[in-house]
Amino acid sequence: MFGYRRTSLFITLCIFLVSSYVLYSLIDSTTENANETGNEDQENVKRLENKLEALEFEAKRNEEMLGQIQQRLYWKFVNTASHMPRPVVMDKRPPTLEARVTEQGGYLIRSQLKEKPTRPFAHLRPASFEKQSALICKGTADENATVIHNGVQMLDLYEKLSFDNPDGGVWKQGWEVKYDPNKSGLNGPTLKVFVVPHSHTDPGWVKTFDQYYASSVQGIFDSMVEFLSRTPKAKFIYAEMAFFGRWWEELNLQERKHVQKLLQNGQLEIVTGAWVQTDEANSHYFSMIDQLVEGHQWLHNHLGFVPKNHWSIDPFGLSATMAHLVHLSGIKNLAIQRVHYSVKKYLASIKGLEFFWRQLWNNNSEHDAFTHLFPFYSYDIPHTCGPDPKICCQFDFIRYKGSTISCPWGLPAQPIDESNILERAAVLLDQYRKHAVLYRSNVLLVPLGDDFRYVNEKEWTTQYDNYAKLFDFMNSRKEWNVQAQFGTLEDYFSALHAETKKHEIDFPTLSGDFFSYADRDQDYWVGYFTSRPFYKKMERILAHHIRGAEIIFNSLLARLDGKSLSDVSYPASRLFADLVTARRNLALFQHHDGITGTSKTFVMQDYGHRLINSIENCKTVIAMSVFFLMNNAPPLPEDLNVVKLNFADEILGVDQPSEKVVINVASGLRTLVFYNSLPYGRSEVLCIHTDRSNVQLFDERSRPVEMQISPYVKRSSNGFILSISVYEVCWLSTIDALGLVVYELKGVDAPHPQFLPSLQGRSMGGFGGTQVADWPVEDFQLQNSMYKVTFSHLSGMMERLSHVAGEELKLKIQFLAYESKNMEYRGSGAYLFLPSGPAVPIGQPNDLLLVNGSLHATVYVGYEKVLHKVRIVKAYGSSEQAISIHNTVDITNSVEDCEIVMRIVSSVGNDDQEFFTDLNGLQMIKRKYFKKLPLQGNFYPMPSAAFIENHRFRLTLLSGQPGAVASLNPGSLEVMLDRRTHLDDQRGVGQSMTDNIAFTNRFSLLLETGGPQTNKQARLGYLTMLGFHQSMALLYPIFYMYSKDGQDVDFRGYSKLMRTDFPCDYHIVNFRSVEAKSAVDSERPVEKHLNQSVLILHRPMLTCRGSHESRMQCGLPSNSKLTALSMFGDRVKLIEETSLTMLHLKNKLSAETPIALNPMDIKSYRLTWQ
Repeated sequence: MFGYRRTSLFITLCIFLVSSYVLYSLIDSTTENANETGNEDQENVKRLENKLEALEFEAKRNEEMLGQIQQRLYWKFVNTASHMPRPVVMDKRPPTLEARVTEQGGYLIRSQLKEKPTRPFAHLRPASFEKQSALICKGTADENATVIHNGVQMLDLYEKLSFDNPDGGVWKQGWEVKYDPNKSGLNGPTLKVFVVPHSHTDPGWVKTFDQYYASSVQGIFDSMVEFLSRTPKAKFIYAEMAFFGRWWEELNLQERKHVQKLLQNGQLEIVTGAWVQTDEANSHYFSMIDQLVEGHQWLHNHLGFVPKNHWSIDPFGLSATMAHLVHLSGIKNLAIQRVHYSVKKYLASIKGLEFFWRQLWNNNSEHDAFTHLFPFYSYDIPHTCGPDPKICCQFDFIRYKGSTISCPWGLPAQPIDESNILERAAVLLDQYRKHAVLYRSNVLLVPLGDDFRYVNEKEWTTQYDNYAKLFDFMNSRKEWNVQAQFGTLEDYFSALHAETKKHEIDFPTLSGDFFSYADRDQDYWVGYFTSRPFYKKMERILAHHIRGAEIIFNSLLARLDGKSLSDVSYPASRLFADLVTARRNLALFQHHDGITGTSKTFVMQDYGHRLINSIENCKTVIAMSVFFLMNNAPPLPEDLNVVKLNFADEILGVDQPSEKVVINVASGLRTLVFYNSLPYGRSEVLCIHTDRSNVQLFDERSRPVEMQISPYVKRSSNGFILSISVYEVCWLSTIDALGLVVYELKGVDAPHPQFLPSLQGRSMGGFGGTQVADWPVEDFQLQNSMYKVTFSHLSGMMERLSHVAGEELKLKIQFLAYESKNMEYRGSGAYLFLPSGPAVPIGQPNDLLLVNGSLHATVYVGYEKVLHKVRIVKAYGSSEQAISIHNTVDITNSVEDCEIVMRIVSSVGNDDQEFFTDLNGLQMIKRKYFKKLPLQGNFYPMPSAAFIENHRFRLTLLSGQPGAVASLNPGSLEVMLDRRTHLDDQRGVGQSMTDNIAFTNRFSLLLETGGPQTNKQARLGYLTMLGFHQSMALLYPIFYMYSKDGQDVDFRGYSKLMRTDFPCDYHIVNFRSVEAKSAVDSERPVEKHLNQSVLILHRPMLTCRGSHESRMQCGLPSNSKLTALSMFGDRVKLIEETSLTMLHLKNKLSAETPIALNPMDIKSYRLTWQ
């Protein structure tokens, strides 16, 4: 074996030398040609310089690749002596520990073999797998990045706009709108006006979901059915299924039939049909899809209704991801509202408020979504009939004189009668005509509603009767040439598309997104990207647990050989109900005042209780499924009524910091189970917390495992302390794609000395018999096989970063704080970020500690408000490829406004200050720092990733929770960690934001080299394969479980949920259980699950720019394809490709049909089991 490795190294060196000779020959030849053509124009010279630079980079990349090969061979050589490959077949349980080991001197040794403790054999891949990364990215992302987008491109538009805000008169953010009387009335086409009644019902804001339902929403629905049923011309649209589903449960059979009739005759339209009107900045595409599926499947199962149009009027900024997802669901038309006032003004000036919203990764109409953007300030009645709000307010007929709701302009609504109808109709029609000239057609959409409107019979009657009189009068005046009526979104878009076809109206395309949103002046709604980060992180935890529970639950369903789950004593119905409840609570929190953190404190706590309860329910589903899968003997009925596994992660509370789970080893042997929900094998350093340091761990083959036993570091009021009763136990583990592996943990008399790390610190006491040495007096380096990191001896903070044998990058991490601007008792709040100036440092660290062991080296830096932790993994595997950064932020006692950021300052020379952030984890969009914008206007949402790059380096920051990000200076990235504000920003929530909870932000930092950088013309960037895999690892960590006290378990060593591995760039978004259709008179809140599952797959578009290949274990076996048969065997009865939310059937496939996705595809496959 070693001879083979030496031969491989020799061949590699030869290849490198030949490549270098060819490259330098080309450089010399090209240089001579350049000298000979010195008289050519400047453009050719520039092109030549670029080629030379590219060749130089290739030579540098080859040199770095050689260093990596040498490093890999070294690590393989070191580890081979004590490692044997894992067997492919993993069905038999190994002999018990007692039969294999004995205790000698407090340390467990093999009785006869006397082997040393070993790390799992993590770094070899089975020979049948092909490395696919080069094949995957070639010809996709890097070529696609050059796509030129016609029409309106949002980043280009930002370059053009001045972002001033001159007074436009009655339309403050516009201009004095006029229309040509000679082209209106009988001199022009008929103006078709569709007035659309609606009620925006927030499922939580200043009241909880339940409070809003009881106080308002139930009355809206009850009066809606009664009024629409007796008024055939009345119309209404509604969006949030969370409330609609709650109300439906309370209806009797006759009332349900009335609702069905209203939907069938078109008086009532469900728009979007999602569970909520989701936030589009913080939400991850997993959760966005899940809440869409939940809402659409509820509609399908209970009403047989299919939504056709999308309605998003209140989310604070809009993402191209949401437009794409609803389009994939079968929805073709969108209506949106909250867009920066300068953007609205520009689009109105070119009559571009209706456009085809195009995705950045293609330049054809395949994924275009037709979009209507409302032009004015708000979606309320004063800002929807036309440009003058003081006039429009007079046509909100519940704002009559003496009403509890008044018009701010002092002119109340007047009931319509014969004495005023001519004047009132003419005034309203004038607003309609001014509104209409901002669009290209003669069809006009006018919303008629606001928050929690049409609560009772009086409002329905008042609004309808007065508008009916106005419409009848307008339509009777032939010289006015207007056709005004109540309508739905479907009525409007149907009429518009008919007119478009008839008159061949051409609409522009628009690409990009609508962040960041400002509603007036310099009031940018970017604070909510970070507000209440504790709950934002909790949402990501629940999403991870739902996905993990769905995958293992449906994997059981897929392997039962024709038996139902109930036949084998598995409590499937109860667990499925828990899953549905968890889905709906996750969906509820996607609401634009939920995950945004913009509700009152008690409402956020109500959300928190729902999230925590759902996390616990998902843990039950996973634990019971693991027991069923892994138990050596068939489970007995009484076994499956008891959850025998705990989760070794965190204990969550709604109003207190989470706490680490500490495993009690003193009580006896513990079985540990680890579950990988990703479709890629992972070699990672796993860490648990125990109540003693003298422990020993055994792998699935009963081999002792090398560990690192380190102190548990806990934040204190001024820094941190070392726990005297809790210890961190870490080891390297390899877990197959969609696999489970078992370890056993046992206490021993004393820890083995080789497991203890060295400690160096400032003002630290001892730990486990190991004294803390003095802190280094010079800058020090930590290194693994990929990275070399230099830390300051003064601050303990990172100073420089490089690849091993690579060029060094200056890189500093800093913690700073923004103070809030105080403007007449208004400043930063839940929505707005209004800084008084640049951020200032938070101070000097109080405590420093370096833990340096065989598996990882960790630096702890303790500030008054932040505990900063940087971990460099040394064990060869996937976790070694990213630098882990954890920041525990505690500003609960701050008396000043305090908005904490982590700033990374590097020598990555992105001099144009372009950077990339993700949109909902689905795509990376280019941003740019603009001096013409205020500081806060340069912050953008970062749900999961951001990067900066130049021709030499790419620096990627991956995040485990959403937040705000900016690049305010060349080479810098900063992310906001937490916010505390003592003032309200006057956007409706009506309270300060001082309910902070200490919590830990989690990031992964990647340095990648290689060229060329993303094309300058590109408006979309792409992660590398390494970046994509590391992001998945951060968002979907391995599940840790251990046997409960007094619960004996007898598990097999390992298991795998699917029969095949996946291509490296395929991701399982979800493997979701399917609910049965409901009878119209059913009283069950959750129906039974079907013998079906839906597999949702995504293939991201990735770039080849990265210099390091991912160490995730993935790729299909040679000469094979991904099929339902290869994944599930002969259990598949039927496979159907559907629309994203399963409302539309696309194709019926056979089990042998290859499942193929193009880059950026998201596809749903409904599988029916035998």
